[in-house]
Amino acid sequence: MTDALLDVLIVGGGPAGLTAALVTGRARLRTLVVDAGDPRSAVVDHTHGLFTRDGASPQHLREEGRRQLERYPTVRVVTDRVRTLRREDGVFIGLTEDGLPLHARRVILATGFRDDLTRAGLPDIAAVYGRSVFPCPFCDGFELSDRRVAVFAPRPSPHLGHYLSMISVLSTPDFTLFTHGRPVDPALREALARRGLGCVEEPITALASTDGRLTGVRTADGRLHPRDAGFILNDFATQATDLAARLGVPDVPGPFGAQVPEVDEQGRTPVEGLYVAGDARASFAGLVRASAQGALCGAVIVGEVAEERWRE
Repeated sequence: MTDALLDVLIVGGGPAGLTAALVTGRARLRTLVVDAGDPRSAVVDHTHGLFTRDGASPQHLREEGRRQLERYPTVRVVTDRVRTLRREDGVFIGLTEDGLPLHARRVILATGFRDDLTRAGLPDIAAVYGRSVFPCPFCDGFELSDRRVAVFAPRPSPHLGHYLSMISVLSTPDFTLFTHGRPVDPALREALARRGLGCVEEPITALASTDGRLTGVRTADGRLHPRDAGFILNDFATQATDLAARLGVPDVPGPFGAQVPEVDEQGRTPVEGLYVAGDARASFAGLVRASAQGALCGAVIVGEVAEERWRE
């Protein structure tokens, strides 16, 4: 397929990328999806909030998405990683790690974000992350509503108060905040006390767990605080690739504080022909919004190609 010029190169095969490919494939546009095969969602067994597929495995959704693309002869999906990408004379030119040459008129970056747990600064977090401690109350809050929940905020964040309020609605109004040695803002401390919620500022020395299931939080004063599950405020995620920056797209603050590529409402970047969708655009989009953004980018491209061909 890459011997000729692609209509669309999609980098990333998650919900945004595969949905975009579905839209462009149904328009018979020559489309290549390059997916590295190591998604951010690999740490979890179930995903929630997707109409008709609540509780489905993220891996199963990706596999099913790839399978459904097989009926479209102009779409190809490869497991590979884009190593280089540049724009030259109106064409995107690149190469994958396996040496596959890339030539495309338009590119959708659906590369997502990556959780760098070393930046979280919380001991033993890797053992429980995605198993019993989660970042998103929308995604997993309901399932933890009857647990003894810990909320970890090991790094300062202006979003902490909002995060706690969301947990109180989406999961449980009864939780304990652990700040890992950081003092709590007096106004927040007062709000917690007014609701009868615990706040532990002692540094955390260990997270006790069994087979990925949190059982307790040990602090520097020697206490073990029994907990069954938890949330962690995620400000430790980073962009999975720097392809957008290398192509000249500036970063701007995203809705959750992380730096994301500059795009308009339709996912267009300032670089002509380059689009961004999904987590790569918002740092955390969620399944439904990521899929919708991928569909929108695909639809915009189909419309542009249709007009170009009509004028020929």
